[in-house]
Order: sequence, then C-alpha cells, then structure tokens
Amino acid sequence: MGILAYAEKYFTPELFKSLLYSSLFLFLVGNILMYLGIRCPKCKAILGYIIVFSAGKAHQCPRCRLNFDEEMP
Repeated sequence: MGILAYAEKYFTPELFKSLLYSSLFLFLVGNILMYLGIRCPKCKAILGYIIVFSAGKAHQCPRCRLNFDEEMP
C-alpha cells in the first residue's frame, strides 16, 4: 500500500481505485486470518495478536496456562 501511495500519479484513477481496494481487502483478510487462525492446541482459545505482538516469546496460553514448549500427549 505504501508503494501504491507513491505510484498514484502514474496510474489512471480507475486502475488506482481497483488496486487500492484490492490491497485494502487483502490487508483486512490477512489481519482477520491472523487473529482467528492462531489458537491454543488445548483449549482452542484465540491467541492471534497475543502471539504475534508479544514483547518476548509467548511461553504459555494466557487462558489455560499450557506451556507451548512441552510435548502434547
């Protein structure tokens, strides 16, 4: 989307709008899939942004306290 902002003057308005809307759609779908797609293997809690944007490595599920580094039985 950043490249699209700089390249606006080189595209026709119709092409620019179609590229803009498609890139916004892909961005939103990607965020939704990232949020809903990462789940705890034990309790199935949604971990999406907790895992991705944690300051350090997330070692356990905040809901069931399952340690992610241990083997699952």
